[in-house]
Amino acid sequence: QEAKKGMEVAISINDAVCGRNLFEEDELYSLIPKEQFAEIQKLKECFTQAELELAEEIREKQKKIKA
Repeated sequence: QEAKKGMEVAISINDAVCGRNLFEEDELYSLIPKEQFAEIQKLKECFTQAELELAEEIREKQKKIKA
């Protein structure tokens, strides 16, 4: 299934407790493997500008976490 911007979705996260580890208003991002970013760039004509910007935002967030 696919979720688009603005949609509300239900998710399940092992060992997470709503109100303790995460909150309803939190923004959650998918973890994208490093190799996938190169693939996204190769196929960038298949993505919207918003999708490319989101991929870059996720890449930057993942860099900060690993630093």
